[in-house]
Amino acid sequence: MRPDKDNDSLFEEAKLDAIGVEAELRDAEGGGLTSEEFAAKLGLKSAETVRKYRFAGEIFTWEEDQRALRHPAWQIHRGKLLPGLKDVLAVFREKNLPPLSIISFFVYRSKELGDKSPLELLRKKQVQEVLEFAKQYGDIGA
Repeated sequence: MRPDKDNDSLFEEAKLDAIGVEAELRDAEGGGLTSEEFAAKLGLKSAETVRKYRFAGEIFTWEEDQRALRHPAWQIHRGKLLPGLKDVLAVFREKNLPPLSIISFFVYRSKELGDKSPLELLRKKQVQEVLEFAKQYGDIGA
């Protein structure tokens, strides 16, 4: 422990760092959109369709607070849902990963993917490579 800091101060600093990382992740690649904004970006007439996508597991959503859902903008590529998104999300449902782990998976580059992010590969329709990586993601020793 540093002599100028007590445990409470160090904990508070660590907590603030974690909050900063969390905000950075949620803001990555266009941030989180409301259902209405997400629908508009997809050219949908109704946010109800976004709700149906969410319940069908076709898109990823996180709770900003108890009543506000956010849909990462990066799920949309050229006006459509990202190729392979539903398949990758199905893998993560089985793993029961927390939202920030899922966001991290998509936005961070990986050596296993040739120093590219899963988003980059999915945008190029390289779905199978990302699916294989997703199956290992979060496993201890993987």
